[in-house]
Amino acid sequence: MYQVIVKKQMFAETKRMADERKRIADGNDVLRTVTLLFQRNLNCPIATKMLNEHAQAALRRVMEENKQAKAHVAKLEQGEQLIEESKEL
Repeated sequence: MYQVIVKKQMFAETKRMADERKRIADGNDVLRTVTLLFQRNLNCPIATKMLNEHAQAALRRVMEENKQAKAHVAKLEQGEQLIEESKEL
């Protein structure tokens, strides 16, 4: 039973890592495309728009990760506080 759970966890982690690599590769493709457009025409509105959209998406991702990290830190601090209170009892 334990081995099945471990295998499922390993599979989920492998899938998550593959998804993350794909997301990074997709982002790199967008940046590569934008860079090529800029090299061809410095005043290219399409490249500017694509770069702006990519930057906004990256900013949203970072803000969401930051929110999740803050929530995780709050849970850890709450757990530490409970440990401290239980030691006093």
